[in-house]
Amino acid sequence: MTDIDLLVSQSEHFYYLAIPLISGLVGLITNYIGIKMMFYPHEFVGVKPFLGWQGIIPARASKFARLQIQQVEKIISVSDILNRVEAQDLLNILEPEAKKTIEQIVDKIAPENFHILWENAPLFPSPIHN
Repeated sequence: MTDIDLLVSQSEHFYYLAIPLISGLVGLITNYIGIKMMFYPHEFVGVKPFLGWQGIIPARASKFARLQIQQVEKIISVSDILNRVEAQDLLNILEPEAKKTIEQIVDKIAPENFHILWENAPLFPSPIHN
């Protein structure tokens, strides 16, 4: 008879064998739920401010970002970063997204605030969508 057969055949030994297995399963489940609660949901779900939930990381994203910037500023200053960036490279990266964002803002604000002018304005094809 092997050692495992001997352990399983005696009921009290089976309980001792089950303790780490059950503990490991419970630990796995609680860790999984904890990680999910840290990151999800991204937006608050429920009735603000007390009855609901938002993931811990998304709820404190601005605080974490500030802390991260403080840590980076200890290593390198903003002026050092700006001195290393080529203006034309930065413009090439930001320009397409900036144009899209500006167009979305104008499309939202202009009809609300300048509706007569907006209705009488000629239609031009958008260079962004070509």
